[in-house]
This record gives sequence, structure tokens and C-alpha cells, in this order.
Amino acid sequence: MQKKKFATLGGWSESGSFKHCYDRALPAPALLGAAFFNSSKPELYRIARDCLEPPVEISRQVFPWIEDEHTALIERQHANGLAKDIALHQFLACMLWFRRILIQDLAVIFTQNPHAAIFNLPPFNSSAFRNFAATSTAAIDAALEEARLAFQNLPQHLIASMQGALATQNLAFERERHAHQAQMQAMESQMGEMRSLLEVMAGAKRAKKAHGKSADLLP
Repeated sequence: MQKKKFATLGGWSESGSFKHCYDRALPAPALLGAAFFNSSKPELYRIARDCLEPPVEISRQVFPWIEDEHTALIERQHANGLAKDIALHQFLACMLWFRRILIQDLAVIFTQNPHAAIFNLPPFNSSAFRNFAATSTAAIDAALEEARLAFQNLPQHLIASMQGALATQNLAFERERHAHQAQMQAMESQMGEMRSLLEVMAGAKRAKKAHGKSADLLP
């Protein structure tokens, strides 16, 4: 969906004075570094365990209400064209994605710590999950080897292109960060001027009040 449509649906306005105070660029190098990847070589980024495809019989037992809620949402939309719930649609999509990641991660964790408490709970105590976890190591090793060979044979111009795109994004982030800092400094300066003006006005008011009391005491 286009940015303009998001703004319309959310009732957002970009005409305010705080428009430039929001970060609009993701710091890709920082995100890669936080995920323990080499931020200077984005072409090496790969999640090997994403090759694991959780069995349907396991997936349907984790957040089992997702499919029913999605079906109900589709039926409401078909019955009423105005019954569109974008937030719910995106939430359900996010939960599907999270379910997949959860099962993948737990399969890897099971190979390292099979006695963890979570593996006493369904569906992670089932033979289907244990068989899935048992095959995960070989699948991940194969994916890592495939990625290593692919990166080894990756043309240098593609690597340079990816690094250039990352550098461009990083520069854009730095420009926006400096612009935000300048905006905040300008706002702080304006607030300081307003504070000084209020102090002067308050002082003048106190002086006027004191002068009035002195005049009342005169014979």
C-alpha cells in the first residue's frame, strides 16, 4: 500500500512542526550488527534455519485460531465491502510469520537443549516435532554450505552494488539524523527565547504590582 494511503487510513498529517522529528530511514548496518552479522558485508546476510519448513500438523497446533479468524475476516469482507480490517489482516499475517519462526527456532534449540521445559508441552513433545527437529541440523548445514558456495561465486559487481546500496541508505539515514538534530536545536532555542520572554514579562508584572503598592502607601 502506498504511503499516502497509509496516512489517509490512519488520519495522519505531515503538515505539523514535528514532521522532521521522525526517523524515516532504517539504519541497516546497525540492524545487521545487532543481529550478529557483518554489517560491512551485507551480502553475507542469511538466516540458514529459514530453510526449515514446519510440518502442517505442528503449525496448526501453534496459535490454532489464526486460520479460523482469517476465514471469518474474509467472510465479513465478502458480506460487506466496507468491513475491511487492515489492522487485523496484518496482525494475522504477522502471527503466521511468527509461528513459523517460533517452530524453526525451537527445532534448533531442541537439538541443543532437549530437556528444556517447553519441550514437555504440546506440540513440542510430539514425535512429529522431534522428528522435524532431528532433521533440522542436516538441513541447516546443507543450507549454509549452499550459501557459502553461492557467496563464493557471487560476481564482484553484485557485491559492490549491494554495498553501494547499503552505503547510500546509511548516508540517507545520517542526513536525516543531522536534520532532526538541527530541528531539535532550533526548537530548544525557540523555547529558550520564550522562557526568557516570559521571565521578563513576569518581572515587569511584579515590578508594576510593587510600584502600585508603594503608591497606595503615599499620603
